Parts: sequence; structure tokens; C-alpha cells
Amino acid sequence: MKKDSVIIYAAQYQALRSLSNEEMGRLFHEIFRWLKDEQTGQDELSPALLLAFQFMTLQISIDNKKYLQKKGRVLEWKKRYAEKSATEINNSSRTRVNVNDNEHENGNEDGNDNENVDENEDVSFSLSINSQSENIDACEDEEQKKEEKDERAIKNFVEYWNNAIEQTGSAMRKVKLMTEARREKLLKIVHTIPAEDSARAIHRAMNSPFCNGATKRRSRPVDFDWLIEYQNFIRLLENSL
Repeated sequence: MKKDSVIIYAAQYQALRSLSNEEMGRLFHEIFRWLKDEQTGQDELSPALLLAFQFMTLQISIDNKKYLQKKGRVLEWKKRYAEKSATEINNSSRTRVNVNDNEHENGNEDGNDNENVDENEDVSFSLSINSQSENIDACEDEEQKKEEKDERAIKNFVEYWNNAIEQTGSAMRKVKLMTEARREKLLKIVHTIPAEDSARAIHRAMNSPFCNGATKRRSRPVDFDWLIEYQNFIRLLENSL
């Protein structure tokens, strides 16, 4: 399923600026046909246009996948908090019924007083439900924002690590899989260490003979899991390895 809207990045122009106006028009014509799930004329495109078409549609597919994942997380959060809200309301209702039963058992001399108390309780209970719903919505938004911020921080950390290895030619390995154990370790780092300090530590690792396994103490490069152990990362940051 594709979105009705797509994002065109300004940076993509660098890869497309050599195309003529006619080629640029043909490219976007084919992209729109692809978006509408219509038959495209890819077989008739020149090698340069075909490459540009694949470049653009790949990025659109990646963006669409991220959109669906985010949408799925939002729906899951809404479902979870709706279930939580229903449970809390049900528990509150049971408590109210028990209180009313006790009051009726004890008796009351003035029947009109009972009616007034019940009416006030209904209003109070209704306001309580509305207040709970608003609080749950606020918590949902806050939790969702926090989760998205954490995911971005982890993604940026890993991308920075992989790019640093590629640029420096370090003997250490790139990260290809994010496990839950790695995620928990990285969360502790991104929550307590500023991003610029983490970047400094990563570059220090790239240029460290110890981390690259080029010392008498260590003949093999350290791996990512060892490095993101909190105490090891702190030592790296403080240049005390």
C-alpha cells in the first residue's frame, strides 16, 4: 500500500541535474504511473533514466515502509491505552457498586438525601472518566514522542558508527542487526551522554590501536557489543582504555 503523498528531497537533485527537461518530465511521468500502480514504461527508458527511476522509487518505498511502521506503532499505542482505560473504568465502577451496596445496607433516614448523593456521585464519576481519558491521551502522546526520540537517537548512533568505519577503514565491523540487548545498552548511552561526546568517543575508537586489535594486549578488533557496554564506553570517552 502506497501513501497518497510522497516526499521529494532537495538533495536528490544532485543525482538528477544532468537530465534534460524532457528526460526529467519523462522520469516523473513514470514515477506517477508507478505510484498509481499503472503499467510503467521502464523497458523503454534509457540506462540513465532507468537508474534515476530506480533511485527515486527506492527512496519512496523506504519512506512508505517507515510511514507504515510508525502508523502501526500509533495504532498499537491507542489499542493498549484503550484497553488500560477500559480496565480502570471497570474497576472504578465495581468500587462504586460496592460502596453503594454498603450504604444501602446501613440504611438512611432521608430518602431524598440518597437520591441527591447518587446524582452527585454520577456526575463526579462521569467527570472522573473524562479526566482519566484526557490523562491517558496525554500520556500516550508523551510516550509516543519519547519512543520516537529514542529510536532516532539509536538510529543516528548506529549510522554514525557505520559511516565512521567506512570513512576511516577501521578493522572493526559495521552493525547489521539491532537486537533488544543492544537497544537497551544504547538507550543508557543516549540518555546519559550528549551526542557530541558519543561522536567523539566513536572517532576515538576508530583511531585506537587497542580497539582495532593492533597492540600486544589485544590482537583482535573489539566488537560493537563490547564497546557499548557502558563502562567500556565511558573509558573510551575518557581516553582511559
